[in-house]
Amino acid sequence: MRASYVALFISLIIALAFLKIYRWDGNDGLNKYAVIGGGDGLGYYTYLPAVFIDKNLHDLPSNAAYINEIDNRKVDRYLIGASLLISPFFAAAYAGAWLFDYELSGHSSPFQFMVAIAAVFYLFLGLFCTIKLLRLFNISHKNIALVIVLILFGTNLLYYGVMACSISHVYSFGAIACFALVVKKLLTQHHQKYLYIAAFLFVLIILVRPSNGIVIMMIPVLAGSKAELAALFSFFFKRWHHVLYSLLIFCSIGFIQLLAWYVQTGNFFVWSYSDSGFYFTDPQFFNVLLSYRKGLFIYTPLALISLAGLIVVFKKNRFQFYSILSFLLLATYIISSWWNWYYGDSFGLRPFIDYYIVCGLLLGILLENITHRFGRGFVVTVLLLCLSLNMIQTYQIYNGIIHQSAMNFERYWQVFLRTSDAYSNIFGGNIDMQPYSKKPRKLIYSTNNDFEKEYSRWRTGTIVGDKNLCNSDQKWTKYGVYSENEFGATLTIQNDSLFYNSRKIFVEASMRRLELEENSSSQVLFVINILNNKNESAFYYPFRINDQPGSTMCTWQTYNYSFGLPKLKSLDDKLLIYLWNKDHQNFIVDDFKLDFYRLD
Repeated sequence: MRASYVALFISLIIALAFLKIYRWDGNDGLNKYAVIGGGDGLGYYTYLPAVFIDKNLHDLPSNAAYINEIDNRKVDRYLIGASLLISPFFAAAYAGAWLFDYELSGHSSPFQFMVAIAAVFYLFLGLFCTIKLLRLFNISHKNIALVIVLILFGTNLLYYGVMACSISHVYSFGAIACFALVVKKLLTQHHQKYLYIAAFLFVLIILVRPSNGIVIMMIPVLAGSKAELAALFSFFFKRWHHVLYSLLIFCSIGFIQLLAWYVQTGNFFVWSYSDSGFYFTDPQFFNVLLSYRKGLFIYTPLALISLAGLIVVFKKNRFQFYSILSFLLLATYIISSWWNWYYGDSFGLRPFIDYYIVCGLLLGILLENITHRFGRGFVVTVLLLCLSLNMIQTYQIYNGIIHQSAMNFERYWQVFLRTSDAYSNIFGGNIDMQPYSKKPRKLIYSTNNDFEKEYSRWRTGTIVGDKNLCNSDQKWTKYGVYSENEFGATLTIQNDSLFYNSRKIFVEASMRRLELEENSSSQVLFVINILNNKNESAFYYPFRINDQPGSTMCTWQTYNYSFGLPKLKSLDDKLLIYLWNKDHQNFIVDDFKLDFYRLD
């Protein structure tokens, strides 16, 4: 058996072992088979149970994060492509659940199990197509074997193929790798069957993630020369009727999405990402590539090393060099223009996963053209170090050592290569990006509790003042004391039309905090709680007030936070913001300030 296929087979066994340990067995025996989750992954998957089990695609849960409202009707933000790719596995899960008497809910163990199997299938389909494509570029099986191992274990592809396998990226990776292989075969053989398959794959790619439609720009990359590209267009011209058939395939599959939108909203054409968008005039290139928050080259340095392959391409084929460079720049521009450039809670810059076929191609070209023994040894050593770092960081992100959305320079190096449980979930605070808005934000309410008196909408709790603290001669005026209180100062907002009528609310908060004992506010939570008219929690979001551990006893620290609020559904809804001192730790606060902005 060829080395590349041996590497693929061994990688499959290892990936399945990871899947069993980290997903099928659950965390400490809990949440077994918990694969689908309740965030983005559920949004991609929800079409299947809605259509085939609930038989009701228009009555979606209104409180789900993936639901938007268009003309007062609920629509799934995400397109149907991932559900289409998962559908054969969903059918198998349904049959298994019926046969073995599991709940036919779409979320019982057989369904969770088969979604995981679907992710692994598309992961290895993508890697298999990578092998086939690299062989068409005359890369040796030995070098391809190394590329396969590096792409899987040296990037965040493993995490999203095994540990977060309901998110769309592994499906996009598989579909785009297949598309690249089929297009390459179309370029070399000019057979209409490849044109049909390419059209089928292209529409699926768009239906999984619309922005991935830019993969059409990979055609010059795969052609490798103007002559090959011209020959392809000549084929299209001569076989124009096959082009029409391929367009029919594209439109037929695409109509499934239009039909879903029609059922949900009464309209065939919908912009389901109505609450999101791009800032094309303000792309965050530096942050996307090099920031410690999520930078591609920080958390996936293998991607940076792969760019050395461009040097080889530049020397051998200028057309292909400019084609690859143009595609990479376009992809980076699109990714960095998204309103939330760090893409929420995630491991690394996850949208780049979809295009790792290009990374694999560049690595293969690089390895194939290093003939000097010392040079090859050096490059392979660096690549394996990148792989080792990625495996450690994969462990860290899974165990909460790396924060999923709020890393920075200090935090990164504080936990660099750390794997002890003592480092799990040590980071707190919350700095969210302002949600997408086409218009400037508008300040609708501002409040600052300096604890000098009782303020409107505040229940202040215990106030102490004019007292020496920490054996100091300095005296403060009044401040809020928490040593005796589980709940102290609380802001309550209710019956305010400014909040009720706002599409989105964004809050910027700050406060000063002083610990009277060592680490005496380490477990204190900042809580945002929205209660409905039945006094039930409709939204609950807590985070620790301290952004990272460290001794700050007897020193005033200023903390800044930012977060979004969901739209209040009724004037009777009650918004509560408070600190929860559940362990009755000994600290004081002052200048508790909150600014509320409306986004339209």
